[in-house]
Amino acid sequence: MVAYDKLIDDIRSEISTISESADLPDGFLDLQEVKDGHSLWIIEPVSKRRSKMIFSITTRGKKDQKYISIAVKISMLTKVQPPETAEVVMKESDAPNCKLNFLHGESEILPYLHDLILYYTEHFEPSDKFGCCHRYKECSAERKCIHPDPFYSKACWYRKNLENGKVFY
Repeated sequence: MVAYDKLIDDIRSEISTISESADLPDGFLDLQEVKDGHSLWIIEPVSKRRSKMIFSITTRGKKDQKYISIAVKISMLTKVQPPETAEVVMKESDAPNCKLNFLHGESEILPYLHDLILYYTEHFEPSDKFGCCHRYKECSAERKCIHPDPFYSKACWYRKNLENGKVFY
């Protein structure tokens, strides 16, 4: 389990680095301990509830043959290619999910997770939406959303109207 614990520490460090460099809001990425491992979630900027699971990690195998299994949505495989050394396991019952199996100590696992986290954060669209915030007059004058938090502003319906050239105020 020492390798698994080190991996979790490395993932926490990656999350911190990505959050800082991408100027993500506090708590946007949340690594949670679950019954058989950990899972990384994007937290909705408005309601603060879990929105999208980026990946989950569990250990399996005998003591001397530990694997780290990473469950990844299949749609991501076309955008973020897994390393050639990863064993891709798909079952019909798992669709649209698959598992990637890595041996402990696999050097390609962290860069792969890094790429997954970046992809999900760059392409995140919140499911919680709101009409507009108190900045609607300023946004109308600028003809674009001026909210300082780009992730929160993605949840604004008025922003979508402004992007389509519709100004209401």
